[in-house]
Amino acid sequence: MNPSLVNCCTMDWYDKWPKEALLRVANTYFTQVDFDEALKSSVTMACVSIHNSVSVAAQQFWQQMRRYYHVTPSKYLELIHGFSDLLKRKRKGILNSRNRFANGLLKLSEASSMVGEMQEELVPLGPQIEQKTK
Repeated sequence: MNPSLVNCCTMDWYDKWPKEALLRVANTYFTQVDFDEALKSSVTMACVSIHNSVSVAAQQFWQQMRRYYHVTPSKYLELIHGFSDLLKRKRKGILNSRNRFANGLLKLSEASSMVGEMQEELVPLGPQIEQKTK
């Protein structure tokens, strides 16, 4: 009936999620990520505690500064998504480092085997080299 009123207003209907709901959402999201079960449970608990501590800090922020900071479920989902993206980037970096390390070890072993072969070739040539240097 009053479109100008609806267009110019915002409604702050943010309900606080219970701990069980936060745990279930994190567990559901982290099933798509390759984790150990012990690591998955500790990461989900960390996400829940981070979310709860941010909501406590937002209440303190309101008391001190009289400014709102809304801790919404979408921010919790962004936390989980950001963590999984960071995990993917770190795993990719670690795999690249491991591959570079393995390639370096391979090159070093090839070089040491070539040095061994060259030393074996130099043993019979040793007396000839000494004669030519004299």
